[in-house]
Amino acid sequence: MSARLLSLDNQQEQYHFINDNMSFLRLVDIPQGAKFCHRNFIVNMTKIYKSIEDEKSQSMLVVGTENSEILIIDKSGLSITQSFKLPSVPVFIVA
Repeated sequence: MSARLLSLDNQQEQYHFINDNMSFLRLVDIPQGAKFCHRNFIVNMTKIYKSIEDEKSQSMLVVGTENSEILIIDKSGLSITQSFKLPSVPVFIVA
């Protein structure tokens, strides 16, 4: 289905294809009114140290994503401390 959708020429045809196939989506237990979303995939990562560069000191994770973002995640791993938007997908990260 994805290959067929991507092969359609214009956006109007793609909308018609999605609407015609909504019955399939209901068969696989996707709730009514659910929206299509793009997942944010990690393409690379490294770590930075908070104070001194020592293996025992606290560090934060630096993550490059497919959505052209750099995210700095706090030491607990539960929240994003900083977020930076880039002009393209990061290929290498050196911190």
